[in-house]
Amino acid sequence: MKNIYLLLGSLLFSVILVAQTKSQNFNDTASNPYWIEMMQDQSVNFKQTQHAFDIYWQGRKRSKGDGWKVFKRWESFWENRVDQDGNFPQPNQVLNAYKSMASGPLSSQGGAWTALGPILLPTNGTTQPNGIGRVNSVTINPINSNEIWVGSPSGGLWKSSNAGASWTSITDNMPTLGVSDILIDSTNTSIMYMGTGDRDAGDAPGLGVWKSTNSGLTWTVSSTGMGNRTVGKLVMNPTNHSIILAATSTGVFRTTNSGSSWVKTSATANFKDIKLNPSNPSIVYASATGDFYRSTNGGTSFTQITSGLPTSGQRMVIGISPANANYVYVMVGNSTGLVGVYRSINGGQTFVTQSTTPNLLGWEIDGSGTGSQAWYDLDIVVDPTNINTVYVGGINIWKSTNGGGSWSIVGHWIGSSSVPSVHADQHTLIFNGTKLYAGGDGGLYHTINGGTSWTDISSGLAISQLYKFGQSATNANKLISGFQDNGTAIFSGTNSWSTEIGGDGMNCLIDPTSTTYMYGALYYGDVRRSTNGGGSFGTIAKNGVNGINESGAWVTPYTLQSNNPNTMYVGYKNVWRSTNVKVVGNNNVAWTKISSFNSTATLRVIESCLSDANILYVGRGTALFRSDNVQTASPTWTTLSVSGTINDIETNPHNSSIVYVASGNNIYKSTNKGSSWVAITGNIPNVSINTVVFDTTKTEGLYVGTDIGVFYKETGMSNWVNFSSGMPAAAEVTDLEIYYGSGTTSRLRASTYGRGMWSSDLYALANAPPVADFSTLTQTVCNGGSAQFDDISSNQPTSWTWSVSPSTYSFIASTTANSQNPVIKFTANGNYTVQLIASNSFGSDTMVKSAYISVGSPTAVPFTENFETFTIGNPGTWTNGWTFSNTGVFNWRADAGGTPSANTGPNVDHTLGTNVGKYLYTEASAPAVTGEVANMISPCIAIPSSGIISLSFWYHMYGSYITGLHVDILHNGIWVNDIYTLNGQQQTSNTASWLNAVVPLSSYLGSTVKFRFRVIRGTSFNGDVSIDDFFVGVAGVPSADFSATPLTTCAGGTSNLFDASGNAPTSWQWSANPSTISFVNSTTANSQHPVIKFNVSGTYSITLIATNNAGSDTLLKTNYITVNTAASLPFTENFESFTVGTPGSLGNNWTSSSVGTFPWTVDNGGTPSSNTGPSVDHTLGTSAGKYLFTEASNPAAQGDIANLVSPCIDMSSANAGARLKFWYHMYGADIVGLYADVYY
Repeated sequence: MKNIYLLLGSLLFSVILVAQTKSQNFNDTASNPYWIEMMQDQSVNFKQTQHAFDIYWQGRKRSKGDGWKVFKRWESFWENRVDQDGNFPQPNQVLNAYKSMASGPLSSQGGAWTALGPILLPTNGTTQPNGIGRVNSVTINPINSNEIWVGSPSGGLWKSSNAGASWTSITDNMPTLGVSDILIDSTNTSIMYMGTGDRDAGDAPGLGVWKSTNSGLTWTVSSTGMGNRTVGKLVMNPTNHSIILAATSTGVFRTTNSGSSWVKTSATANFKDIKLNPSNPSIVYASATGDFYRSTNGGTSFTQITSGLPTSGQRMVIGISPANANYVYVMVGNSTGLVGVYRSINGGQTFVTQSTTPNLLGWEIDGSGTGSQAWYDLDIVVDPTNINTVYVGGINIWKSTNGGGSWSIVGHWIGSSSVPSVHADQHTLIFNGTKLYAGGDGGLYHTINGGTSWTDISSGLAISQLYKFGQSATNANKLISGFQDNGTAIFSGTNSWSTEIGGDGMNCLIDPTSTTYMYGALYYGDVRRSTNGGGSFGTIAKNGVNGINESGAWVTPYTLQSNNPNTMYVGYKNVWRSTNVKVVGNNNVAWTKISSFNSTATLRVIESCLSDANILYVGRGTALFRSDNVQTASPTWTTLSVSGTINDIETNPHNSSIVYVASGNNIYKSTNKGSSWVAITGNIPNVSINTVVFDTTKTEGLYVGTDIGVFYKETGMSNWVNFSSGMPAAAEVTDLEIYYGSGTTSRLRASTYGRGMWSSDLYALANAPPVADFSTLTQTVCNGGSAQFDDISSNQPTSWTWSVSPSTYSFIASTTANSQNPVIKFTANGNYTVQLIASNSFGSDTMVKSAYISVGSPTAVPFTENFETFTIGNPGTWTNGWTFSNTGVFNWRADAGGTPSANTGPNVDHTLGTNVGKYLYTEASAPAVTGEVANMISPCIAIPSSGIISLSFWYHMYGSYITGLHVDILHNGIWVNDIYTLNGQQQTSNTASWLNAVVPLSSYLGSTVKFRFRVIRGTSFNGDVSIDDFFVGVAGVPSADFSATPLTTCAGGTSNLFDASGNAPTSWQWSANPSTISFVNSTTANSQHPVIKFNVSGTYSITLIATNNAGSDTLLKTNYITVNTAASLPFTENFESFTVGTPGSLGNNWTSSSVGTFPWTVDNGGTPSSNTGPSVDHTLGTSAGKYLFTEASNPAAQGDIANLVSPCIDMSSANAGARLKFWYHMYGADIVGLYADVYY
């Protein structure tokens, strides 16, 4: 189809009038997908294209592969680069800016960028092929088949000299370079032509044809007469190499002087394919959208051919073969699938339909369905030796051996037992001899056996298009990033990438306190969470999940609260908040809508203020909103505005009134929280500014990422510094984050759209000596203890000299006085002065910190603390060298009896077992907030150099919102985290017994250490963790103890036994009475924590004998576990035998449990609350009939969980038709959902 919006500028060509008759209903964008053509023509206004897309899809049912996602990625890319009126920038805007920058004051560069990749193909943790980036074109050197050239949509041109074993980037000095075709002169292979721009998705502007005369080492523009056009295909006349034809976004252009000048010879249309007749180069075939053109004069003019061809195509591709020059194949597709495959046997004069089914362009392995992305991914190739063997590429790859009459799939986007997998979305198919190459969204594949198997040769092509990434705050070598076309991948160090989520990867985050929690996302706000360091992910937020009823943008923004990683904000059409984003169970993450913006537009940016977590900014387009009370139940919002389209927001960590916005091609600063703005763009070139990050170690240090690299400015600088040294000019920077390490280990990380992930050290003044400085984790050290000193000098020192006074110290842990970060052991009491001299080639600087370290005597073992000498209070009076530290108001306190809050804490201490005995606990009630950390720190303790030394303590952890307990040790001046951990609550009532933990200390013999008990506050007040009877010394005879889960099970079921013995046993002996048990899951009677299977029903007693070098102890728990006989099928329960009450009495071996005070209750008639629940039961249909319901009234709290558990049911007689059936009534506006689980 041709659009009338091209007509007024194209009346010179009479052929256009014929072509345009197909678009006589061009205004009917509701009926026709004109948006497909409009988005490929930058003369059409961006907003008009958006409108045409929106109108077309109103009320339409979507299908997989319908082009929606391709449009949305295009929209996401360009909406931040067009002006406020929707006009596209000039294609050479970035090129001109780059040239101006290179010759101007910004030519002096900072930065030391190196590629993080992915360079090698990531390992694959998904169920579908992963990839490295999109390939638009492949060309083989005509005289050297090992030399392969690959063009990528925004990552430039790449070369392999060894048949794809390794790859080298050729165009890193050329900005915004997309490559859609490469042409090599067969008589002089040092002459090459490159078709620029992204033919299939518009990810890079077209800059016409570029030429190299030195085998690709350097390139010059060769587009006179053509201008800045996207060049999709190039062909050279084999008898006159000065004649070249180019299929471009505005027509076919022809040169007769090797590219010195070009003349347009066709209709004005978006031509994407052009081929020469294999035996007669005067005959040329070309296609534009769904139309076929033929030339008989070497491309000087063209005639449209319609005989035998359809009129409903959106794109056409052409296949020819030297096996028979008279044959021409064309494949035509549109938005609903394959239109048809057609063949001419008379050189393209007339065509005959070969096939219209199956749908070769959809996702399905059998060709069913109606999906198609023909205008995005489409190609056809004919075997050079067999005219009847044809391959086509859409989403998958299909093959015909009978001239297109029938088809078999030879490459599927997932694959099966009979069909090999090839990454989805094919953009180019070419033969080189008998080897077939396929370039697509995942990279480059080839087959040498006709598609029976494929080899991925993409590894080494660093062409990934990254949207966003999340950098770990605790591990420099850990980040997670979202890839266009290639999922979400995790970086774990040099060349170590793993793809863990499929599809298109979007925004990513890592919990700032722990890499255990990671977040990735797919399009429209499908937010995934990992709770195991990226090993697996599950959805916690999207439209229709966990109470959310809106969808988001293509790249939906979300962020963690700046001071609390338990709170997340997601921007859909409105802002949604979760305060329990780390809760166990993906379905338990609760969301609340906290804005009412009353718009159909989706939010694009979101930022939690670094210096005041009550402030949140969100934005879309030119609209900006701010809440100053975002943590309250009903936040209020202030509407702000800023010029241009908002790309990113950054806050000032030192002043909550200061905020920065990257908008369009500018960066703005506000000193009044966005009420007014001042442009601070200065000398940054006129290109899109995509991202901004604040260096928190500076008063005002800003890095901005643009379409032309990274720039930096800090207080005292009059201009921005080009901070792009080492980074490809073709890199469009999409995101920036800073990892803050010690000394010079801090890193600036950058994601790019086309060249993967990059890393640099931070800005340092050029030609300047260091400014010396250092720090340590603790300034209070024990005699015999140690401290690590971290160099934090600026301006990149290269050598260090440390000295300490007095001289009663030594360097340990393989460090010396010249180490960058030495570890120093102190051997006498007193105050120590520390000096550092930091040097580089420009000079040196000295920092002296007087009386910086205080050293005292440690306590010898055995060491016991029962806290009875402490004074009760908040925090009370602490004695014997114990200290505490907090990140907020959540703290450790001395107490006796019960803690102040209900449903948490113990009711007695452990030492005395009375309500007057003392212990320490964390108080989780308000004003404590989620994510705050409370630390309890022991005095220094000298561990002897030999013996069986252990740490022992008793704990009580009752409370449904307890996150866990972390025990750390200060060793050699460094806190070693998590030498022991407990997760979640460990007791289920305040009357439950205290439990004992024993931690062997064999790794720390001969050291002086401290212990830290660390608790992170959960999402509610039921989170009090208690500690008593701390002991370090030689372990005595064990005190046997254990627990089991569950205590009630079925015959054939299992129970987990957990050893909880005191005094560090080293061996265990378990037994049961009766003995009709088996040990399963690779455990035995001598495992510490075995799993036992009960073979018959009954009541079982369990015995544990715990042993160490000091002796043994035995514990028998009589009639401890109940094993029921499973009910047989069919099984029914109508609850009529249950007793009504709160919660009532359950019968027939049904049980219930709850997290919090949200129970299942037996009832009849209506429930106690209005506007919820039924009025009658289902069995009898009367007010006397009984049923079970969840009572959500107070004291039940948001996030509480109610569990109803059936008795055991024997499924051994079940067949494939077995089913669970139940009746439900779910009336109530605040119902979250009902989840049915199975235990087997």
